[in-house]
Amino acid sequence: MPPRISRTDRDLLIVVCAVIAGGVVAATFVVPVFLDFDTCSCPGEVPLGTNFAANDARLSLCTPNATYSRNGCFAGDYVYTLSMWVGGGMMFGNLVFDVTNASGTVVSLFSNGGFSIVNWTGVAQASSTPDPRLAMSGPWNIYAPGVSGSSLLSANQEILIDMGVGNPFGAHLNLTAQGIDGYSGTVTIPLR
Repeated sequence: MPPRISRTDRDLLIVVCAVIAGGVVAATFVVPVFLDFDTCSCPGEVPLGTNFAANDARLSLCTPNATYSRNGCFAGDYVYTLSMWVGGGMMFGNLVFDVTNASGTVVSLFSNGGFSIVNWTGVAQASSTPDPRLAMSGPWNIYAPGVSGSSLLSANQEILIDMGVGNPFGAHLNLTAQGIDGYSGTVTIPLR
């Protein structure tokens, strides 16, 4: 026969169970409020690093006949071009960028710059609005015909960063990719 629990012990056990159950319920509703949704791997979201990588930052000059809307850079500006790997059905609308210096501050240029995804022929598929501040405040603003935020990214495309008229070589900058709309977290790539 199992041991008998006194009325006092039973009442104490009921109170302890109620407190634990209340804590679980409260945590379910309160903890998500304190999570940093820009960098965490949140429930229902895919960590960006599992489906995105970029490397091989190459510094060059934008070609003399280029336009921002067609080629993703202004003629004569310094540009970084990066190869990228994407997987898992990642779309244009899942990714935004910024460029920061060694202390983590977003870079501001002397002229307009911006971000683009270009295809293998150098035609911009999506571009941010040109701005001296190298940070996307939201999804892409300019799309090529037939491309939208729900279009899939591919490894046949490259990231192009228009760095403006000043030569950024040796400035120890970083490109930070941030996952949005179903993706979370960041991936940082050095621009050397």
